[in-house]
Amino acid sequence: VQEAAEELEAAKIRFFKNVGKPLTSPSRPADVAGALPRSLDDAIGLARQNNPRVHMANSDIDAAASLVDAARAKFGPTITAEGVARGGYDIDGDDGDTSDLQARVVLRWNLYRGGIDKANEQEQIRRTSEQRLALHQVLREIEEAVRTSWDRRFRQAELAQTLRLQAATNEKLVGSYREQFKVGQRSLLDVLDAQNTRFNTATLADTSSYASLFAEYRLLAATGELLKTLNIQPAKQSAAYARTEFGVPETADTETYARTPSEQKNDLPFDILAPVRKKQPM
Repeated sequence: VQEAAEELEAAKIRFFKNVGKPLTSPSRPADVAGALPRSLDDAIGLARQNNPRVHMANSDIDAAASLVDAARAKFGPTITAEGVARGGYDIDGDDGDTSDLQARVVLRWNLYRGGIDKANEQEQIRRTSEQRLALHQVLREIEEAVRTSWDRRFRQAELAQTLRLQAATNEKLVGSYREQFKVGQRSLLDVLDAQNTRFNTATLADTSSYASLFAEYRLLAATGELLKTLNIQPAKQSAAYARTEFGVPETADTETYARTPSEQKNDLPFDILAPVRKKQPM
C-alpha cells in the first residue's frame, strides 16, 4: 500500500509538470475507440500525413532547399543602382566650388571565385539530404509508435477480459473457502490467500484495461487526431500559415539536385602547380 501511495504521488507530480495544473478529482477517460482508424494500414497512412513531427521535418527540408537556392543565387549577376553626390571647395586641384552628382546602374558578375560558390552549393545540397534522412527517421519512428499502440490496444484488451474471468472465478473461490472455513475444512490462511489472489487479479485486470485505453489515446496522438477528437483548439502559434502566405510549394517526394563527387582530386583547381612540380624523366 505504501508503494502504491508513493507511485500515485509521483504520478501527480508528473501530471503537474506536464500540464501545469494539479490533478484533482480524476476519473476514467472517455472511450475513443469510435475515433480510431479502421485498420492498421489506415492508421499508418494517417500518421504519415497528419503527424506534427512530419510537418516539422518537411519544413526543415524546405528551409534547407531555400539555402540551396540562396547559394545558387551567387552564380548570377547582381544589378544595383548607385548614386553619389559630392560638394566642396578646391577639390581635385580645381579652384572654386565643386558640386558633382552621379547616378548609375551597375551590373556585377563574378565569373570565378576559386570554386567557393560551387562548394557552398554542394554543401547546402548535402544538408538538404540530411534533413530528408531525418524525415525518413521520423516516419519510421511514427510507424513504430502506431504499430506498437495498435498491437498493445488489442492484446491488453484481451488480457483484461481474461483476467476479469479469472477474477470472477476467484470471487466464487473466496466464497467457497469462507463456507469451508466455517465448517473447519479450510484454514484462515487459505481464505486470506484466496482473497489476496482475487485482489491481485482484479488489479491486473484494471491495469490491462487502462493500458488498452492508453494505447488508444497514443494511437490518436500518433495519427495527429488527438486534439480533434477531444475538441481542443491548438494554440495560435502552431498555425502553419507561412507555406500558404508565401506560396511555398509542397515538399518534393525525392531529391532532384545534381551532385558533384565529394572526393577531392589532385588536379585543377586544387593543385594549379602540379604540372610544374612533375618529376622530369631521368
